[in-house]
Amino acid sequence: MSSLSDSAFLAHVSKRGRGEGLLEQSTSTAREANTSALALNIAQQTQDASLQRLSTTNKEYVRLYNRATVLSAEGGFRDIEKLDAIRRAQIKDKFGRDVFMFFPGNLPAGVDLSKVVMYGLLCMHESVVKQNNPYTIVWACNNENDEAQSLSYLWLRRQYYMVPHEYHANMRCLAVVHPRVGVRMMLLLLSYMLKRSFWDKLIYADRIEFLDEVVNPKLLDLPRELHAYDKLLDTQAYATADAALNSPGFGTFPPAGVGFSPVGLDGGVGADIGAAYAGGGAPACPYASGLGPETKYEEE
Repeated sequence: MSSLSDSAFLAHVSKRGRGEGLLEQSTSTAREANTSALALNIAQQTQDASLQRLSTTNKEYVRLYNRATVLSAEGGFRDIEKLDAIRRAQIKDKFGRDVFMFFPGNLPAGVDLSKVVMYGLLCMHESVVKQNNPYTIVWACNNENDEAQSLSYLWLRRQYYMVPHEYHANMRCLAVVHPRVGVRMMLLLLSYMLKRSFWDKLIYADRIEFLDEVVNPKLLDLPRELHAYDKLLDTQAYATADAALNSPGFGTFPPAGVGFSPVGLDGGVGADIGAAYAGGGAPACPYASGLGPETKYEEE
């Protein structure tokens, strides 16, 4: 009996040994694959002339991008990808430019923002820096998720100075969807370091449909929450308009029995215009064909 038990034990040990050998072989193969992927990424970085150029002017950018490529090779961005806070649209804008979409409302409180930044650089570097392509940004404001990670003024300022010049020069449009007063104030605070041309690129899209100026919003695959908030804003606007129409004292202007004169209450130009209308003619306006002889535009 003892002999059989020993034989069974030896057989078990033999099988276990073969299993562990296979496991070690599998682990070794995985390590070799990761090593090969990292070596390939390092080789690609070495061949990227833009990174070599930026290594003296934008050291932090190069450091973050290099870390991002290593993390990507190891599958380290799966958690960030699931958040869907940054993505490259599957379509171009109406001018043939790449579209990058940002949804800060999808960032949970306490998220590693440095990792989010690295993922963003990984998404944009190839097109914006290496290929030097123009691009459009669609930034959807966080108006519903109060638990989302907030992006402070200092954080935004740091990212602005961290990225190379190509990010500023190649951005052709920044479309901010559903901007609140706080967002507008934030941009105002940042205005001292923004060039005047930035404001020509800025679009405040109070409704999703206003994105149509630069890109077809129906093709952007926007989150359902964004469309729901859009409808909420419409409902609130209709309710406000109805309340104004039904408020006491709302009616025609000017009220019956009250005279109206653009210049004064004792005749003058106002009386002449009224007389012209009474006679069935058109009012004689000295500035009908322009803004007036003294109108001047201040150059920007």
